[in-house]
Amino acid sequence: MEYYHLIVEKKTYKTNERNFNIYDYDKDKNFIINKIIKPYLNDEKFIVNGYTLDGSLIERLKIVKTN
Repeated sequence: MEYYHLIVEKKTYKTNERNFNIYDYDKDKNFIINKIIKPYLNDEKFIVNGYTLDGSLIERLKIVKTN
């Protein structure tokens, strides 16, 4: 079975804060497409590992597939 792992780097606008990464592991393809990619591309909010994210605050989105 294939699993997908997600790394999101969230940017901040405050000068004293650093960007931080949010990780989520072992998701299936349908979850990644419907709950992450589609909302991100449509500028909608989506949830990753308990964090509600807005696409405009995403510096980097990385999806990796493993078996």
